[in-house]
Amino acid sequence: MGRSDIGAAIFDFFGVLAEQDEQILVDRIAVHCREPDKAKQDLKGISDNPDLITGRLDLEQLRRHLIQQLGLDMSHDEFDQAWREPYSWPAKGLKELVESLAKRCELVLLTNVDGDYWKSVCCDDDMLRPFGACLPSFEMGVAKPQPEAYRRAIAASGEPAERCLFVDDTQENVDAAAALGMQTHHFSDLQSLRAELKRRDLL
Repeated sequence: MGRSDIGAAIFDFFGVLAEQDEQILVDRIAVHCREPDKAKQDLKGISDNPDLITGRLDLEQLRRHLIQQLGLDMSHDEFDQAWREPYSWPAKGLKELVESLAKRCELVLLTNVDGDYWKSVCCDDDMLRPFGACLPSFEMGVAKPQPEAYRRAIAASGEPAERCLFVDDTQENVDAAAALGMQTHHFSDLQSLRAELKRRDLL
């Protein structure tokens, strides 16, 4: 497969360009709940809350919900600080890979994230500089795996779907992209991604 087969690469952020451990966030919040051990189970997936990452729910509304549901005992400022403190970090080697890839094709970022965390740790990340477009879900009002999220990324790339390579660590998101005619790579590690891009003559 030659370079001309791919005109744009559309990347996920968390789990690909940045490693993330949501358990860090869960533990910060759970210790302030009525039953911390039970809260750790109930809070799993909280950072991917569909209403939160599409901007329909803000942090204060989430805090009030957790007060009622889990007996959370945190002030607005305490909860805000706990939420915004990083629980993700750059993935080793991905910055260099992205910079090399940007010389061969257009780059688009398509990420599911709430506005508060994005503005705290992501929006000024050096790794994002090579990207021609960054599409966080909270700004779009839609999130992966909703088809509209991919359509917006395809439009931002300036390429037809079949000339877009979508890279994500979540199989459901990869499958949704493939259903729209995009080429895909299910990310597991840097070595496999590098091999895939070399096979496509993109590195």
